[in-house]
Amino acid sequence: MVACSTDIGYICFLFNIVLPGTGTLLSSICGTNKGCRGDVALLGVVQLLTAPILLVGWIWSINHGLGIFEASKPEGSGERGDGVENTMGGKELVKYACVKLVYEMFGTCLWTLLFVT
Repeated sequence: MVACSTDIGYICFLFNIVLPGTGTLLSSICGTNKGCRGDVALLGVVQLLTAPILLVGWIWSINHGLGIFEASKPEGSGERGDGVENTMGGKELVKYACVKLVYEMFGTCLWTLLFVT
């Protein structure tokens, strides 16, 4: 995963939900490393191209976006599911909760569509 600032990580996650691969492309440019990371940019393009094929690229993109968001958390904020909510301020807690809710909502909708229809 590419390390970004917390706000950019949140934006990349949302972009990966709306248009698969775009958040990954954005993270390849806006990462903390100098210059564009070609491997991450290629990954974003592949996610974008595979999104229409059985939603594989879209699910991959959302999962990768969540990884970018997790990697963008400041040092010392803990790991996901390891009491991270206790070390966050109000704004970070709201962002973290929204990301978790959107991710769960997408997964629930996808499973409902696959198994009910």
